[in-house]
Amino acid sequence: AGIIHLATTNSVLLSGLSMAIAEFQRMHPDVEITIDEMPPQEQIAALKARRVDICFLRLAPDERDLVVRRVWSERIGLAVPAGHPLAGKKTTTILALKDEDFVFYRLRDSAFAAHLQSFCAQLGFLPRIVQQVVESMSIASLVSAGLGIGFVPESVGRQGLPGLRYLRLT
Repeated sequence: AGIIHLATTNSVLLSGLSMAIAEFQRMHPDVEITIDEMPPQEQIAALKARRVDICFLRLAPDERDLVVRRVWSERIGLAVPAGHPLAGKKTTTILALKDEDFVFYRLRDSAFAAHLQSFCAQLGFLPRIVQQVVESMSIASLVSAGLGIGFVPESVGRQGLPGLRYLRLT
């Protein structure tokens, strides 16, 4: 018996955490799980302040005072609007995106966003960011509306959102 206070984002729930929580609940029906959706930096702060017991993040924080474990991994791909020149392709490279407008993760809230931006910089360009949001599904929604392209987890890109095409990065 007891309560586990868990923090995550909705895209992590979508990418497999929901199923893991359901399985845990079946195995431990006397344990209550509360789920708080919040940006990654807020999750880390909540964990350090002991307001939550566990966080599920896409990118491991560089925090010496936290125990970090990889639970699963997922590919990151590219979401493009259906009318985009890349929409008919199955794959692309990050370097091919250097002149594109990006819908991006909010840099102040996400180490993952900083990681993606740094990776692009290593390839010789900084993404031209036209919108910043917290959630992957928000990126997918704005991309499907034609506001730019965006990096999204495969689970989000394969949701079949109208007006959105998903490409693997090579």
